[in-house]
Amino acid sequence: MAYEDAKAVGFTQLYPSYSSVNMASLWVLSDLFVDPRHRGKKSEYNYWNQHKYFL
Repeated sequence: MAYEDAKAVGFTQLYPSYSSVNMASLWVLSDLFVDPRHRGKKSEYNYWNQHKYFL
């Protein structure tokens, strides 16, 4: 979840998977949502930046 001023403004859905070609675990990004009122305010960029290290 992404929060701004203690209010939820976005979320992602990540699913664990496995690549037999690379023989490694991976995460599939299924959905990335940011509330329309918060789009264009770099909320998407900030949220992705916070979670890219998780992947």
